[in-house]
Amino acid sequence: MKKNTMLLLFVTITAAVFSQERVAAVQKMYGGLGGVLVHKNGYGSEAGFQVVWKKNWTTALYYQSGEADPKNLPDDYKQGYTLVFPDPSPAVAFKMISITGGKAVDLGRRFWLTTEGGLSFVTGEKMTFRRQSSSGNILYTPSNYTTTIESSSAVGGVVRADLHWAILRFAGLSLGGFVQFNSLQTAPGIVTKLILGKMNIKSSN
Repeated sequence: MKKNTMLLLFVTITAAVFSQERVAAVQKMYGGLGGVLVHKNGYGSEAGFQVVWKKNWTTALYYQSGEADPKNLPDDYKQGYTLVFPDPSPAVAFKMISITGGKAVDLGRRFWLTTEGGLSFVTGEKMTFRRQSSSGNILYTPSNYTTTIESSSAVGGVVRADLHWAILRFAGLSLGGFVQFNSLQTAPGIVTKLILGKMNIKSSN
């Protein structure tokens, strides 16, 4: 329900700007797909859609998914292992939808920077750790903690800045950084994407 509310809010905001500015006022419009690295050994993917309007105002919709170390991972946590092979490291999954608005700054014919802030809806996992004895046998030694996982969701905020490079009139690359604020995982990250759409490369004249 909350996801639908955020999508409706994004569409409403974009439609409101679109109705005021007209189609000709869309300077750039593109979608992108790429990878994400997040603090605490996190990684995942991102899909996004962004519009740069007249006077360089921007609106965007992003979807991220991935996994990262639990924020409450004990400092003395030790993995279990079978013979010499360690168990998988504890990790929690996350999915995030963000709607943002901001400004774009032209840095040349093919480069521009966008800075944005907005709301995010996050679904993910919380992990609970309980200490236990790590004594085992010749084949298997357990971790010094047991873990339980529960699903949770939260509404938070996100700020980000992205540098975009239009390689062709319809394709380019972007590299950016973001910080997400929510009760599940507050962490910085970086993202790199292939972008496709209207790049609006300026004339060299």
